[in-house]
Amino acid sequence: MKINSIEKFFLVLNVLFLGVIVNIFLGVVNFTQLIKKLKPERVSKNSRHISIEEIYRISYKVLYTSLFGYLIFRPTCLRKSLVLYRVFNQYGYPVMINLGVKKESGSVTAHSWLTLDGDPIFENSEILSEYNMIYNYQ
Repeated sequence: MKINSIEKFFLVLNVLFLGVIVNIFLGVVNFTQLIKKLKPERVSKNSRHISIEEIYRISYKVLYTSLFGYLIFRPTCLRKSLVLYRVFNQYGYPVMINLGVKKESGSVTAHSWLTLDGDPIFENSEILSEYNMIYNYQ
């Protein structure tokens, strides 16, 4: 089903709000506590009437909106994953957030991504195979 204008408006507001919340609390609150707080307590029965692709498309546009040439949220993979974790779960898609690390040119690099039913969503599986999973939460 296609998303109507009112649902789209509230989705955009939700993503904007979550972008601000994640940016504020990411450095202040314990990471595990933040993820637990982002998990919705309940999901409505008919929440999956909007496709995960449509939710992602709209959320991505909001997260990567720039103002005067500057990104508003500077959405790192972690920030983006945290916002989308909440949004997808609100719409009935029980995604899992994952964190992985890899050693690259003598330094450690981290990446965050989401999975649904064990499969990465909106990520390149080949690239993810380079990371060693260190944390996940559903």
